[in-house]
Amino acid sequence: MGIKMKIRTLLPLLALFVIAGAAATGLVSCAEVSSQPEPSKPQTSEQAGDSALPELDGEYAYVLAKVLSKDAERGTIEIEVEKWQDGRPFSKGSLAVGSTGTVSCSELVFFPAGIGDGSTVVVCVSATDGAFPLTAYTIEKLALFEERVDRWFTA
Repeated sequence: MGIKMKIRTLLPLLALFVIAGAAATGLVSCAEVSSQPEPSKPQTSEQAGDSALPELDGEYAYVLAKVLSKDAERGTIEIEVEKWQDGRPFSKGSLAVGSTGTVSCSELVFFPAGIGDGSTVVVCVSATDGAFPLTAYTIEKLALFEERVDRWFTA
């Protein structure tokens, strides 16, 4: 095997090593940057994903509800409003306890198919929505919502 043949064989391998080294360097620098906390944002007791959920004291209201039925074809659920037993000051909405109606799930990324009929959930709606039909911005299991409220009050 001549020297020209060896060079032709080694050049692609050398190029592959250079590309792999550059990619590895880029990944390491990305990992270093993402592991540093944002200086403008104070460290809190938030759980991953809390920041994606609507604020508890903002333009949203949280309705405690029992799911009566779901209609995936129409993208809606039927709920019955239940009484909050939580006295902490977050927006609970103005719907009458016991009232029933339709909630559109059109703003959700996925239709909440995994929520069973009879389940108690927390439906996040616009604070200005005072009557059915409503539009859900999030639907959370009660236990997970209560954990989030606990983190919010201790932050």
